[in-house]
Amino acid sequence: MNASLMALKNAGVEGVMVDAWWGLVEKDGPSKYHWEGYAELVNLVQKHGLKIQVVMYSFHQCGGNVGDSCSIPLPPWLLEEISKNPDLVYTDKSGRRNPEYISLGCDSSPVFGGRTPIQVYTDYMQSFQDRFRDY
Repeated sequence: MNASLMALKNAGVEGVMVDAWWGLVEKDGPSKYHWEGYAELVNLVQKHGLKIQVVMYSFHQCGGNVGDSCSIPLPPWLLEEISKNPDLVYTDKSGRRNPEYISLGCDSSPVFGGRTPIQVYTDYMQSFQDRFRDY
């Protein structure tokens, strides 16, 4: 990673972009956020004099689509809720479920331990802001 970042800096690149994957950060349970890996990355990028842009809207799974070279599922606790209530995900007219992300149809329903998906997303982003406030 050091060599790659150094090469980018030497090539005149100003910064890098990274997705903050929900399935990695909140995988251990609701409101249990683990930003350590991202903090290490931010520190490493800054050490090389580069900027970093973190994309916060990775509230879907990674894997199984065009261009996906990794597999990052939704948080396990969320998948458990989806298994109990499959209507939390999109369903096509043939009845096939798409477990890549939560349906917009339940945005205002308190289906995750009394929190709506919007509240879950907000808490996640607030956690990021709290953790990286000093950067």
